[in-house]
Amino acid sequence: MGITCGIDWTEIHHDIALADEKGRIIGRARIDTRVIGFNELLGLIAENGGTPEDTPIAIETDTNLLVVALADAGFTVYPINPRAVARYRERHGKGRRQIGPRRRRDPGEHPANRP
Repeated sequence: MGITCGIDWTEIHHDIALADEKGRIIGRARIDTRVIGFNELLGLIAENGGTPEDTPIAIETDTNLLVVALADAGFTVYPINPRAVARYRERHGKGRRQIGPRRRRDPGEHPANRP
């Protein structure tokens, strides 16, 4: 497997992230919800060495034309229930804007190290 693609779906745009085998983000984009955005997504994947056969895609919905278009183009699509994502954010205390690179913590900050 070369790269993986994650899509945060909304009704007005889609946020795309591509990661390499080590989990490093190698590409990001915000695409339109129309055909032009789909073509931009295909271009971004191709520019980073991905193909439909070897680029799995995780998307935060399962009922969307984008899912259908990706599957028709030959991609393996893994729909993620948006409620599962919301529960993850609740458990880990992260809002939409806060998910991202984690800062290095002082070991004393960890709850297990508190008296």
